[in-house]
Amino acid sequence: MQHFIEFILTHLVKNPADLSVELVEQERRNIYRVTVHPDDIGRVIGSRGRTIKAIYKVASVLASETNERFEIEIVK
Repeated sequence: MQHFIEFILTHLVKNPADLSVELVEQERRNIYRVTVHPDDIGRVIGSRGRTIKAIYKVASVLASETNERFEIEIVK
């Protein structure tokens, strides 16, 4: 999942060198902490959160194969 999120975001942002996706494992779910260049935060979130919601929905399909519960967190 982490590689999928990195792959999508790498092609979305203008500063891919500043992109990182960190996996934080918790008891009930995994959290993917996404750090991007400040200029790219708007591109990742999208208008009214549409872009990040779309990424989450596609990632949910992948996660359903392994019953993984997860969140995507954008770090400023």
